Amino acid sequence: MATKKPASYEAPWNPKFGKTGHPLKTAADVERLKFTLGEDGNPVRIGGHHYGDVYLGKVHFKGERDLRNVKRRKGWTKRGVRRWHRVAIKRFHDPERKYYGGPAYQETIDQLRSHKVLLPKMAMILLPKGTRIGDEKLRHAEWVQVSQLYGSTKKGPKIHEKSWGKFPTADGREFAVRQLTEACSGGRNPSDDLLEPIDLKGGTHTIPFDIDELHYEPMADKRAMDLVEGIRVIAKAPFEGKKDGDAKAREEYRRLYDISIEVASPAMKKAVERAERRRMMDERGLSDLERRSNRVKGF
Repeated sequence: MATKKPASYEAPWNPKFGKTGHPLKTAADVERLKFTLGEDGNPVRIGGHHYGDVYLGKVHFKGERDLRNVKRRKGWTKRGVRRWHRVAIKRFHDPERKYYGGPAYQETIDQLRSHKVLLPKMAMILLPKGTRIGDEKLRHAEWVQVSQLYGSTKKGPKIHEKSWGKFPTADGREFAVRQLTEACSGGRNPSDDLLEPIDLKGGTHTIPFDIDELHYEPMADKRAMDLVEGIRVIAKAPFEGKKDGDAKAREEYRRLYDISIEVASPAMKKAVERAERRRMMDERGLSDLERRSNRVKGF
């Protein structure tokens, strides 16, 4: 059954073009990257979890300069100065990710974008050996993840804590299922760790942002089983403890499942349908022999 895409499906953070209409920048476009330091001389931390810490920073892209009036001995003149953009810089805790993980992360970013996952602007940057970060001087080259900055040090981050499958609006749940299905079609495990609520103009939206746990999974049936379970969790969460919650959750599951089937690639669609049949058989407690001899239909 075809469904209408909600307005939020068109990413409000505009992942393809910036405010001025310039194409998406890549790591090759970066000329300088620096951390913003606090009064104590150390980088300003704005977030993070067990994979790494996120700091406030600035990036300058090649060829981007602004003309400013500068006073000289002979009067005022115009001078080109670097145009800086505020960004979030993530440093990893795990040495494997810190020193060797950059190419794999960038491959994940590129692959997700090619499969219509609406990631915000982000890229992996290699900081050379000897780079100074506050009082620290890097002894080895280090990979960092640079992404758009949402929020500020004064007002706090616009991205909320992890949702873990809890999306309060129907549009938010639909967007989440579409993005997880696209990631699944692209060969990545559909981890709900990818999605986080974010405050933007017009209300709270859902944004695919955290790619730490989106590892490559070659088995389509394994990805499909995880996707079906993820849809079940997303459909059930808003109705837990409410009157007629089970019935509403089943109805919402069917709606979200149909959306996933609509979005999935042809090969992924077959795998998802197989996973759904297995889920229903498991729910009804059928034996392996009954599974081979029966085709179960319905929820």
